[in-house]
Amino acid sequence: MMEAKLIRTSMLKEVIDSVKNIIHVASFEFRENEIKMQAMTSDNLSVVEISLQSSFFFFYRCDRLIKLGIYLAQFSHLMACAKDDDILILKKDVHSEDLTVIFESPNQDRKVDCELLVVDLLDVAFQIPETDYRCIIHMPTREFRKIITDLMEIDDHCTIRCADEGIRFIANGYFGSVSVLIGKNFNSVVIDMSEPVELRFALKYFHRMTEASCLGPSMRIYLSHDIPSCLEYPIGSNGYIKYYLAPSVADPQDDSCDSEDY
Repeated sequence: MMEAKLIRTSMLKEVIDSVKNIIHVASFEFRENEIKMQAMTSDNLSVVEISLQSSFFFFYRCDRLIKLGIYLAQFSHLMACAKDDDILILKKDVHSEDLTVIFESPNQDRKVDCELLVVDLLDVAFQIPETDYRCIIHMPTREFRKIITDLMEIDDHCTIRCADEGIRFIANGYFGSVSVLIGKNFNSVVIDMSEPVELRFALKYFHRMTEASCLGPSMRIYLSHDIPSCLEYPIGSNGYIKYYLAPSVADPQDDSCDSEDY
């Protein structure tokens, strides 16, 4: 038996909407004290990880491990039946094949009962290893999103350079280039660097990842050579979304290059 209640449906909808354009279907693990999701994109270039602690919910109970394959776009469409301030209830018991989703108005004079189809997914286990990143940047989510959106107007890729001067985002396009320097004292930016790092990434992935900007005011960027980078969007103190993306390895002059397989 699993049951979870949220005071506001919008809290979970924002989480699902942050990943639905990257991951189409994923296996959610309902654990005793946490809901966990790890999934790889269909092109094997990025991994997404979600963690929602039991404290994220007003009420949470899970008697045993339950794994459910969920189509994220369909889950998002279903939650469109609710108002943002509706109470959300998720239920799964041994007698039901699907996930029961209930929306209730705060005064309980309106109720919507839904059944979300779940699917059996091949259980492919993979571990995300603990990594000692050489550069960790704490910065406002809005600032990072604006930088990525602006650079996409110039080129399909960007270089991120972390050095003593701060963090620099560079895009070199056919008609020109843009370089954005964020200094260590800029607007709540904190840079923890043990050695300089310079990496190149496909902007289309970063752009999709910035859809998680609604989850909070700040985010973290983790960088090291020769391993996937990580963008972390905390969900208060009760969870997070982490996006892992391998850097591009082809020559910067080659427009056909992309990130290497994760």
